[in-house]
Amino acid sequence: MEFLHPIRDFIKGLEEADYYKYFGAFFGGFLLLFGLLVYIHYSKVHKYQNALKRVESLRSQTKKIVSDYKVVLAQREKVEEILEQNKDFRIGEAYQSIVQKVGLASRMHDVSAPTTGESISGKTEVLVTSHFSGINMKQLTDLLSEIAAVQRLYVKELDIKKSPQSQTVDVDITVATLESTE
Repeated sequence: MEFLHPIRDFIKGLEEADYYKYFGAFFGGFLLLFGLLVYIHYSKVHKYQNALKRVESLRSQTKKIVSDYKVVLAQREKVEEILEQNKDFRIGEAYQSIVQKVGLASRMHDVSAPTTGESISGKTEVLVTSHFSGINMKQLTDLLSEIAAVQRLYVKELDIKKSPQSQTVDVDITVATLESTE
């Protein structure tokens, strides 16, 4: 504690006004240093809080991706099961029977032969496109319900236009199914 004696002697030798000036400067410097330390601390805390928020956001996104992936896997298994049930499924015949069942055969025009679309994961999409003119919305919903009832079929595209001068609609519809490319 020998090194404190010169400081003590210097302080004792000061006049009162100088003493208060030095004391004020020391206290101001101490407050400035303390304020700087508090600022640094809280800026780091804020930075870490933002990092935690980003991590939480990424965690929730990852959780959603994983749950979506599980849904996709379940749907893929269901599709595989449906495809295995009836390997001799013919989309053209199934579509024609649906159209006849709903009573729209006379309203159907421009039926395309089954065509192959894109290949997805070892499956080829087979499409049938047709045009219906002068049908009402009940007939259209009946047709869509019957298509949905066949698990192998789905509506790929649907274009509905109001018929001129009439309360009916013209419909362009593309129905598709998947077939194994094996």
